[in-house]
Amino acid sequence: MRCCLRSLRSRIGDLVALDLHRPVGRYSLNLSRQLDRFVAQRLQLASALEHSWVADPGRPTSTHPYFINWINASLNGQPLDRNGLKSIRDYTIPGIGMLRLDYVSYRVRAS
Repeated sequence: MRCCLRSLRSRIGDLVALDLHRPVGRYSLNLSRQLDRFVAQRLQLASALEHSWVADPGRPTSTHPYFINWINASLNGQPLDRNGLKSIRDYTIPGIGMLRLDYVSYRVRAS
């Protein structure tokens, strides 16, 4: 029984910790594992839904920085292209490899 629990915990580790409303944290995902790939896809969706690329109506577009949610992102130890991360919605998550990233959010919590 303990063997089964340990196996289950090792398979769903990052999924259990994933808060879809605020997925802030450090992730190390083995993309050949279905659950890790699912977490990567959810992080991709969370980033796209945050609309961090949309300019503030009160600021000119030229002064609005693009905020990237995937910081320190790498695939198999190679850094992901920062400019490519600006189009996170278009990024195709590979079926294999180790994806490591720090997810940051720029949303302001309602008080």
